[in-house]
Amino acid sequence: MVRTTCLKMLVCIVTITLSSGCFNNNKYKVTSADLGRIKVDSLPDISNVSEIRFYKDDIYITYETREGWGQQFVSRYSIDEEKVAINFEKEYFKKDNGYYQVFVPLLFTDAEGALYVSGRDEPAVYHVNSDGSAQANGDNVITNGASAPYEMVMEARQVFHNAPNEYLFIGRQPKDGIQGLYLSHNDAGSVDITEVTRIVYDSAYPSWTVNFGRMTFDSGRGIGAFAFQMFPAVQFIDVTDGTNFNVVLPDTESGELITEGADLWEQNAVQFKDITSNSFHIYALYWGMSFAEAESLTKSGKGESRIIRFDWEGNITDIYVLDRCISSIGVSEDDSSIISQDGKDFYCMTVE
Repeated sequence: MVRTTCLKMLVCIVTITLSSGCFNNNKYKVTSADLGRIKVDSLPDISNVSEIRFYKDDIYITYETREGWGQQFVSRYSIDEEKVAINFEKEYFKKDNGYYQVFVPLLFTDAEGALYVSGRDEPAVYHVNSDGSAQANGDNVITNGASAPYEMVMEARQVFHNAPNEYLFIGRQPKDGIQGLYLSHNDAGSVDITEVTRIVYDSAYPSWTVNFGRMTFDSGRGIGAFAFQMFPAVQFIDVTDGTNFNVVLPDTESGELITEGADLWEQNAVQFKDITSNSFHIYALYWGMSFAEAESLTKSGKGESRIIRFDWEGNITDIYVLDRCISSIGVSEDDSSIISQDGKDFYCMTVE
């Protein structure tokens, strides 16, 4: 059980309802939210937070450091109610010789709540032990010898547990090919990969680089929600048959889309920056501005971002307007608290 009551004690958030809206005949509230800063007792020189994950009584943070050369790390933090803080407990997957078991770790859980890790570019599956080590379970998300519908890059950018020996993952074709959600089935040492659905917002722009984003998944419902970085939309996917539909955020504009070039992610506005969920709701972090614009506004003290709350049917229920440009979010399992980070500090807000 996640210890969420302590998060309520950590921070009191002031919320003021600004207005209400209606989208697809579903009403939602727009709320202004002041974030409360959380003290962190020990923090490395983080350049980017890839994921904030609530797991049992703790918070797991996956991050890059400024001198990490692309490597990512996972650290576990406990919650200190009295001191209004999260405290460092353990760095994961570090071996006695100083090297790490996984270079770019991707955490995920199964239906029973067991924690697993796989690597983005080395996708063997490991069970995560309480001492911070990882033990291989014999499965692989993707291998060079896997049976696949077409040529694929040896990469899994996100991994989710679907069933025993079965994993869902975001993969792609080489070069500027398509990306998709795939099902990986392990049987007696062999890996069979099938396409669940291609993740494309606009068929005129099928390249994975244009359709880049992040997904969250509810194994009980068999539903995934993919937030596009370059489009103001979240795609809901039924993983049982691949059917999907897009929910476009109202009152947004994508602007002129730049679809070619090595720096197209920097040139285009970032629409959705992150997405997280629990069994109750989905929370998608919206920017609507480029990285350069976000940096400039943050330096001037005028940063802003929004958290869009959806139900699992795809309805927008709430929009939270934040007074700073947040870069990553994670939500508690009981749907009471969100932890966020802005590139420097960590914050908490309560949700109702």
